[in-house]
This record gives sequence, structure tokens and C-alpha cells, in this order.
Amino acid sequence: MLVVLHGVSGGSHESFIREMIATLIAQNGKGERNWEACVVNSRGCARSKISSQLMYNGRATWDLRQTANWLGEKFPNRPLFAAGISLGANLLTNYLAEEGSNSPFKAAIVFSNPWTLELSSMAMRRGCMGREVYSRAVVTGYKKYVKEHLAEISKYTDIDVERVKNAADIREFDKLFLAPASGYPTPGAYYRDGSCCDALLAVKTPLLALNALDDPIVPPECIPFDAFEVNPFAVLCTTTMGGHIGWHETSGTQWVTKQMSAFLNAMADNANRCWSPATEETSV
Repeated sequence: MLVVLHGVSGGSHESFIREMIATLIAQNGKGERNWEACVVNSRGCARSKISSQLMYNGRATWDLRQTANWLGEKFPNRPLFAAGISLGANLLTNYLAEEGSNSPFKAAIVFSNPWTLELSSMAMRRGCMGREVYSRAVVTGYKKYVKEHLAEISKYTDIDVERVKNAADIREFDKLFLAPASGYPTPGAYYRDGSCCDALLAVKTPLLALNALDDPIVPPECIPFDAFEVNPFAVLCTTTMGGHIGWHETSGTQWVTKQMSAFLNAMADNANRCWSPATEETSV
């Protein structure tokens, strides 16, 4: 069972997520593996409802934890694997660090993880591509999120939604909405607590990370290269090109979905060898 976490204001409808799942299912080999997928739509995303003061952010691991526990109970014979995209990758890494050796996932893969949220926010506010394309797209997505849940946000929080509607860039939006909605006094406090760069050191689940060095949202200074060097559970793959989740091939498909499928199928084979149907226990 593959558990997928989407990026900012995304959801199970996104083409990249659908291609990931389709590629994994198509590359099941000789039929030894029967993959299923569960996409965790964060609170308020993908037309889901907000029913409390809790919002989602890069540190909000509680919904993933509840989903993983439920899947473990519902499908006890299916080893669990995870994939995270952009902010979902940051959230997944934080979750794996919190769980440590008790993680229910046999392996995980993260795409375009921002790693260091403060530096990523700065990157989105500099340069034409970051400022005019990515930052604008992220803020537009967030503003749509606020508009769709205006009544609930007004009911459960004290956020001034009128000021939020006029936010000019990602840091201003985070100051007016994301930080207070998540219980942080400032955007910086959220960035420091939410970043998963140091959390990577506590990850004890086999983890493959893919980042493009030309990513305008996640420049190389965001990536914790030194943490990868000392954590034997984590492997980093960087490409010279690919932008932010943009490893497009001439055929229109994504190059990384094939790498993801190869990695997860290899990890699934390893999990199956360690699993005993008689006892439903793992040896490692």
C-alpha cells in the first residue's frame, strides 16, 4: 500500500500523483505485487471540509499518523510505503523522524522536498521565476483555499481574512494566515519548527530523496547534504535539471515516476522476504 502526501493546496486529483500511481501499478513485474494507493488529502484540500481550528502545514503530522494507523488495522497483510511531494515531502520526513524505529512504513520516497522552509521562502521571493511564477502560484492556491473555506476560517479562528486576500507574497501570506492558523506567533517560528532538515537525522526508515539543483523553490542551500552523509537510512539523488517537480520527458511523462517505481518495488521485495504469513510479523 502506497500512502501519498500532496504539495501545497494539492490533492488526489493532481496529474503527477495520478501518474505516480499508474506507473507503479503498471510496473508490477510478473504480478507478484499487487499495489494499492491511498492519497491523504490535507484538511481543506481537494474539496474536503474544515471542521475545526486545525489547519495543515509542513509540521502537521497528526493526520498522516491517524491514516497510517487506520491502514495498518484495515489492511494488516499489506506492507505500507510512503511518498511525499514538495510540502508533503517535508511533512512526511518530519513524521518519519517522530516515529523513528517505530515507523509503520517499510520505505519512503520524497520529491522536491523544501527541507529548510525559511530559505525556500526566501527563494520564492527572489528572481523572476521564483517571485513571478512559483510564489504567485503558491499564494494564489492558498488564497483559493481561504476563499473556499471562508465561513469555517472565520468561525474557528480570529484571522483577518480581508488582509489575507491582499497578501502580496508567500511570507506575507504565512504571516497573516499560515502561522497564526497553525499556532505560531511569526512565520519564522513556523519555518524553524516546520523544517525537516534536522529531522532527517532521526529518520530510521529507508528513504530516497530526489531534488533538482535548478529548483527555484528549493535551491541547493536548502538541502541538508551533511545530514544525508551521516544517516545510513537516507539516500539523496540530485539532478542538474528538473525544476520543482518538473522532471518532464519528451513523451510528456515524468522521469522520476519510473525511478520511484523501481525503488518501491525493490523495497517491497525486501519487505516480502522479511514477512512471515504464518505470524504476520517482520524479522527486521
